[in-house]
Amino acid sequence: MTFKGGGLWLLRLAMMVFAFVACSQTDGTIGHAQARLNSDAGTVTVTTDATDYAPNSTITVTYDGLPGNYNDWIGISPAGSDDHTYIDYVFTFGQTSGTATFNAPASNGSFVARAYENNTYNKLGESPTFTVSGFPAVSTDLGTYTAGDTITVSYSGLPGNYNDWISIAPTGSDDHTYMQYAFTLGQKNGTTTFTAPGNGSYVARAYTNNTYTKLAESSAFTVTGGAPPSISTDATTYAQGDTITVTYDGLPGNYSDWISIATSGSGDDTYLQYVFTQGQMSGTATFVAPGNGSYVARAYPNNTYAKLAESSVFAVSGGSPPSISTDASSYTLGDTITVTYSGMPGNYTDWIAIAPDGSSNNTYVQYVFTKGQQSGTATFTANDTGSFVARAFPNNTYNLLAESAPAFTVAASVDGGTD
Repeated sequence: MTFKGGGLWLLRLAMMVFAFVACSQTDGTIGHAQARLNSDAGTVTVTTDATDYAPNSTITVTYDGLPGNYNDWIGISPAGSDDHTYIDYVFTFGQTSGTATFNAPASNGSFVARAYENNTYNKLGESPTFTVSGFPAVSTDLGTYTAGDTITVSYSGLPGNYNDWISIAPTGSDDHTYMQYAFTLGQKNGTTTFTAPGNGSYVARAYTNNTYTKLAESSAFTVTGGAPPSISTDATTYAQGDTITVTYDGLPGNYSDWISIATSGSGDDTYLQYVFTQGQMSGTATFVAPGNGSYVARAYPNNTYAKLAESSVFAVSGGSPPSISTDASSYTLGDTITVTYSGMPGNYTDWIAIAPDGSSNNTYVQYVFTKGQQSGTATFTANDTGSFVARAFPNNTYNLLAESAPAFTVAASVDGGTD
């Protein structure tokens, strides 16, 4: 009997211990749930020291009622974003109340401060919305336009330089690309207008002080209902000296949109002749057929090389290709060098140069413009000793048309003087 009684006592003791432990666990769970309910009921408070902040200012966030975990944390988030989104954060290091400081987000907008539990996304509290304003910003008055419509661009927060500028550019293009632009003339805030270009997706951009340092970019907008840029010639073959009539359509409408004639297959920054459209979105341009070869007509926006359209290839025949030669193979310092050229495109700023033999196309020691002559002579004075060539270029560019051969030499005078 004593043995059995002892066994029953031990069994009862074990049951009492189990009940105590179970009760303690239940009480702990209830306590944790109560704390969560208190948080949900608004015990945790989060506030900011202002409702509007300027660029680079300090935001002071005050919090109270946190659980006291070392990794409870305070974050700054866009207003209305999900609880997993934040821009900046700091841990509370176990403080149940206190302050946390942040730099204002680097963009205009509406934001909130939030409190989270123990390195999780369990949000405990959120502040009222505050705003950040004063950063450079640019926007358009609509999201969709018809070709030819007026686009009103609003800008704010610019530095105030006379040559700060606003542009319209294709969406996704690099910061050096633009189709239309306007200077702000020193205004920090204001509006400017553009003509909606051809069909496509575009953005407005703000830049500082005549540089490509972009300050802000708008949301993309679309242009529909118009013809895409196109360009064509009135024939597929011409004789040298003929008139080439180029028809274009769907251009942006900038004064400095331009049409060119270029060698087929050449780079987009290469041209033989060009004219500005002077703001016409559609029209014609005329050129003089250059020397024998294959060519294309091209359309560009606003004095840039962002090509909008290219014509089918056309041919020029029946004339001489560009050529250039000198009247002698050697000269003495002070002599006159007579250069004969032919087959030039006929631009006023086609030009003839004297350059060191083997030098790059952008190197020269003397030059003259042809003033629109397709053939003729140009004279130079032999001023330097060495080996040289004469070169022909079109329309104030470095696109070499012809080079004399062989090279000619310039030597010192017989008596060794340099004149």
